[in-house]
Formats: sequence, structure tokens, C-alpha cells
Amino acid sequence: MLRPFLRRMSSFPRDRISIAPMLGITNDYQRYFVRLMTKRATLYTEMFVDETVLHHPACDRLVHFDKSEHPIIAQLGGSNKYKLLEAARILEKAGYDEINLNCGCPSPQGLSVKENRSVPPLRYDWVFRLLDDFPALDFSLNGGVVNLGVAQELLDRRSAGGRQLRGVMIGRMLSKAPWLLHYVDQFFYGERNPPCDRYEAIMKYIDFCEEMQRGEFAPAFSPNEYLKPLFNVFVNTPGGGAYRREIFLGVNNGKSLREAVEHGLKFVSSDLLHDKAEGDIARIYEYEVPKD
Repeated sequence: MLRPFLRRMSSFPRDRISIAPMLGITNDYQRYFVRLMTKRATLYTEMFVDETVLHHPACDRLVHFDKSEHPIIAQLGGSNKYKLLEAARILEKAGYDEINLNCGCPSPQGLSVKENRSVPPLRYDWVFRLLDDFPALDFSLNGGVVNLGVAQELLDRRSAGGRQLRGVMIGRMLSKAPWLLHYVDQFFYGERNPPCDRYEAIMKYIDFCEEMQRGEFAPAFSPNEYLKPLFNVFVNTPGGGAYRREIFLGVNNGKSLREAVEHGLKFVSSDLLHDKAEGDIARIYEYEVPKD
């Protein structure tokens, strides 16, 4: 059962809800858009490889992030402890709140296409057994969090010894139904949701993109990279499909990001554009992200 506003914010770890590191997804642009929807969830970067951090010709641009993204954790992958240490120092200097080590990565042997598409079974019981096997450690769970209800159930669940998870990580929900994140602060931290509606969030995101493109840290993205965070803002809503089609066609036919999005928004109702996250709580809580 949904129980917002039961406890004070200070009683929750800041990474109670985290946005999982995802290659090609959790870049500067996606993270900035997430921050417009939740001020409290912890953000992860895409994985930095130690060798890349150490030898990238534009390292400052590579590790740069907007100050609004705090709290933010840099995931660092590698298999050489000396290189990991040196790369971690660079990331620390860049201002990240934490460094998350992905040890032994990248693997010298990649997965086949079949292996890469095979999703291993979720073993939640194993995770909760770890809570009791290692009582001095905290654990967060990643995988299968298809809606906010599942996240709450996992956080409420106790191990045989009475312990609970420190947090859960959200992955596919970010790209499949991002606007659900607008309810995270209320549901999981006992705070009001950020006071912006979809239209305001989209316009602030476009302002950010235009500012970044003019700045010293402008990335060499294709136009479609800027669109990614906006594609599914109106998933499963009237006009959502037309909106997505029109912004994609607009950008790929030479329109600016702002022009393409403003045209696409004409297919979405005003009520939907200006909904400030005060809708049917039960429906939001149980909404399951679309499958691939």
C-alpha cells in the first residue's frame, strides 16, 4: 500500500531510490532531465572505463556534469587497481559525491548476441539472504523494478533476520516511462514532488540543451541523442505516439530541437501538458512500464 509522507526525509538514506548506470542512457542530458522530475533520487553516470578517463584527449568534457545533478555517483570500471585509483582521483576532483567501482570490467571476452539478450532470472531471495550473511554491509537491489509499487514492496520487505534493503535501483522505467519519476520524492522521501508539469520540464530541458551546445563542454551528439530523454514522456497517453513521431521526423528533417518539440506538443492535450503530478495515486503506483 502506498504511504507517502509517513516519515521525515532525514530518516531515509539518500540512495533509497537510485537511477542505475546505463550505457547510452544516463548521460548528461538524461540525468539533467531526471533532476527536473526528482530532486532526491541518486543519479549514476554511465560507466567510465579507467583507461578512457586517464587518456581521453578531452577528459574535462568527459567527466563534466551539471551542478544540479547532485547527488551523483560516478561508476568506474577497470581491472587494474593502480589505474582505478588514478582514475578515481580524477573523478573525485571533478566533484562526484561517490565513486562506484565495477571491478573486472570491461571483460576481455564479450557476450554473444544470444547471451546478451538472455535475461538471467531474478533471485530476490538470494539478495535478502545476503542481508543476514553480511550484517555489517548495506545492500541495494537492481532488476525487475517495473513500477513504483514493486520498489515500495522491496523496500518494505524484511529478511529472515529482520533486515531491509538500503535502496533499490530503477533502470528500464527511466527510458520506458520517465514521468513516473516525478512521484519519487513524495512516495519515497516524504517530500513534495518538484512543482513543474511536463511542459515546464520539457522547456527547461530544451533550454539546457541549447546552453550546453553553446558551451565549452558541448558533446558531439547526433540530434537524436538530445531527443532520447523526451521520447516517452507521454507514453500510453492520447497523442503520445503522434508526439514521438513528429519530434523524431522534425529533428531528422532539419528542424531545431525546440521547433520539433513545440510542433510535437500540438498533438498532446493541454490537460496532460500541465498535470502537476497530482493525479490518481493508486494508478501511478501500480503503472507498469511497457515491455520491449
